[in-house]
Amino acid sequence: HEPAVVTNPEELLLSALGACYAITLGSILARQRLSGCGISIDAVGEVTWEPGQGLKFQSVELRPQIRLPAPRPDDEALRRKLEQAAESAARHCMIAKAVQGNVDVRHTP
Repeated sequence: HEPAVVTNPEELLLSALGACYAITLGSILARQRLSGCGISIDAVGEVTWEPGQGLKFQSVELRPQIRLPAPRPDDEALRRKLEQAAESAARHCMIAKAVQGNVDVRHTP
């Protein structure tokens, strides 16, 4: 009998933020006619101890990686467009907005 795999609430919050951000970013890229991009997100949380409150998420950093479907030459305009899409996804992610004011959610392009 194998032990059950249990996911803790902290991992679930990081997963929800990462998934919401990835879905939002994918939607933005599709509207910009950049569909077919591979998107992966690393979500890293910082937990601190607050006197009187206990453990608390201080911040979450979302680290997106966008892979284009076909290699392209070094294109500064495309790089800027991808960075703007990543910034827009950070502003529009519903889960990030839900924790706003309690957890500092930021992204690293």
